[in-house]
Amino acid sequence: MREVDEKDSRLNHISITDKGRKVVEASVKIFRNTELCMFQGFTAQDMIQMGEFLDRIYENLKENVNSGREREDS
Repeated sequence: MREVDEKDSRLNHISITDKGRKVVEASVKIFRNTELCMFQGFTAQDMIQMGEFLDRIYENLKENVNSGREREDS
């Protein structure tokens, strides 16, 4: 829901409706169940290692994107 600020018409106050809140709650349940299914049988060590791999992947991609910007600027 969006409402214009009474004192400053440039500002909008945004809030979630009851219908939207129900959608969010249902979505959270779906994501939790999906996550439980995805990681079934993974040990705590597996999860740590996967997190480390994902961190490395993220850093590789970040470096690649940044170096690509530098080449584009040249």
